[in-house]
Amino acid sequence: LPVVYVSEAMVDLYDWRPGTIQTLPVFNERHGSQKVWVAGIFRDYGRQHGALVIDLGIYQLMSGDQQYSGIAIWLVNQADPAAVLNTLRTSIPQFRDQEFMNRSDLRTLSLRIFDRSFALTYALEIAALLVALFAVATGFAGQALLRQKEYALVYYLGQSTTQRMAWISTESGLLLGLAVIWGTLLGLLMSQILIHRINPQSFHWTMDTSVPYFALIVLMLALISSGIAAALLASKRNLNPANLIPALREEW
Repeated sequence: LPVVYVSEAMVDLYDWRPGTIQTLPVFNERHGSQKVWVAGIFRDYGRQHGALVIDLGIYQLMSGDQQYSGIAIWLVNQADPAAVLNTLRTSIPQFRDQEFMNRSDLRTLSLRIFDRSFALTYALEIAALLVALFAVATGFAGQALLRQKEYALVYYLGQSTTQRMAWISTESGLLLGLAVIWGTLLGLLMSQILIHRINPQSFHWTMDTSVPYFALIVLMLALISSGIAAALLASKRNLNPANLIPALREEW
């Protein structure tokens, strides 16, 4: 039997699983259909309704179709795509008016379309970050106001302004660190649901998880640092010695 390889969508939509024998409709004078053996699955991110790969000679023998709608060229390592394309267009006249796109250009175009589609999402992320920083600032400002007597007492016991700021920095850093770690874990969990559940159900393709550890660590440190800065700026007025002096007075 002829051997075919199918995309993941063929498995989900038509139940063409590896190891099964399926009927491939070919429309010519000799055959109305042809039995084929499904040998394996490949990932195809361009056709979510399904695709299959079959040997060109076998396909032409079954269908009698000698036309091509597209070709793919695999280059050896270190090969220059532009030089190879110029050589092909020079030596093969049929290639002169055809449009070619290499993998890097296709990736760049796809990312540009993706970024344009999710521009609003990025704006919402920035707005959410600003709201979170405002919440951190107001929260620590309120804490500093409520704990003024505590700060005033340690001030009279000899604590300097630098030590009080370091105190606030340590507290805010620990709280923000826990919040950032918790948020990162939740984000990773949601990403796994999107990658391994939503994508296969919606688009009939799968992909591997690639965690950008360096970018995540840099982002986490940036969030913690900006949160500490917001907490210090918001608490600075209430930690001023001029505001701490009357804090221990009791009203009778």
